[in-house]
Amino acid sequence: MSPPLLAPNPLLLIGGGAGSGKTTLARTLATHLPGAGLIHLDDCFHADTYSAPTVPRLDGPGRVIDFSDPRSLDPAKIDAALTLHADSALTIVEGTFALTLATSTSTSTSASTSTSTGPRPRWRVFVDTPPDIRVIRKTLRKLAEGRDPRPGLLAHAHSSRSHARYVEPTRTSPIWYSTASSPPAPSRRRSRPS
Repeated sequence: MSPPLLAPNPLLLIGGGAGSGKTTLARTLATHLPGAGLIHLDDCFHADTYSAPTVPRLDGPGRVIDFSDPRSLDPAKIDAALTLHADSALTIVEGTFALTLATSTSTSTSASTSTSTGPRPRWRVFVDTPPDIRVIRKTLRKLAEGRDPRPGLLAHAHSSRSHARYVEPTRTSPIWYSTASSPPAPSRRRSRPS
């Protein structure tokens, strides 16, 4: 089970597969919604292999953290990020496993703000994109960042199974569902013959 989310302010959870467009949507919303805080769950994973599920390294001996398993999320890091954004009008939590996180509507985990706040609205968004487009986007993003895309491509079979196990079931729970398979085509105006 994923860690509970305890926050004094409204939460918008944005989940979906890697490369589906969650981060782009979250950044756009945070930019256009005054007072919104943004948490990227990619920043909230455990940092050592002793605290999280692991998989064999694909580029040599040893094991690495299995980032395709929600149990690799570090509840302390999530709590710290929520505390950092406790004064935000809205906190946007974005990540592959955002919709797997349990939510609480009554109190904050921060000692400085641990008062009962009553029910807070929660919104859940699932961003969907076909698997082949997600793989292409993720590969292009890693290349643009100067990172080697081979480990992700080699682990694709494993991450596909994890997607089916952890991410796919969350598509039935959101209140808003988006298919972000490609950007909208620019409109073309035709001139009528005179």
